Amino acid sequence: MAVSPDSMPSLRVYDGDLWTLMAASDKLKERMCADEATLAAILQAVSSNRDMLLTRPVRDAVEATTSVDNARAQLAPIVSIG
Repeated sequence: MAVSPDSMPSLRVYDGDLWTLMAASDKLKERMCADEATLAAILQAVSSNRDMLLTRPVRDAVEATTSVDNARAQLAPIVSIG
């Protein structure tokens, strides 16, 4: 806490003051872009191979569960618990 406005530190940012923070931010951004591309490739491979990975009974169970969840989501605004 400052006694007066004259004793408060300056808020000026000089050249190089935030360089390390900006460098770390840029590295993080690069890593996130690389991870995003990798994740997109994995999701695409899983999605394209989904039918080959699931047997017919499992596929039917997944579709039935999904349709039940969708029906519940549609009814949720109508039914109120109180």
